[in-house]
Amino acid sequence: MQWTVIWYRDGELFSWESKPWGGPVGGTDVITKKTAPDYFLPGTYEVQIFAGSEWKQSGVFNIVGAPPEPTATLSPSITRLPSQTETPTMLKSEVKTPSPAL
Repeated sequence: MQWTVIWYRDGELFSWESKPWGGPVGGTDVITKKTAPDYFLPGTYEVQIFAGSEWKQSGVFNIVGAPPEPTATLSPSITRLPSQTETPTMLKSEVKTPSPAL
């Protein structure tokens, strides 16, 4: 048997999933959504559960408040190392400085 979960946010289709039932007859299952923190924005949500085409259960809940700010992630970048630079060296001059004439 196929089971389906349909999610609405503020009356609009938000998400759904459908897959074959893998458990025993009359069993239970858990529905989870592993998403980014800002996936569920504020609003009124309704979740409808079907077994085959038969409606089984619905639930409504509200999410209030401002959505979380996305967390910045660092991207690797190339950092150039300082290059070795030569320091100029003063050499003694072979030219003699003239003395002032008296």
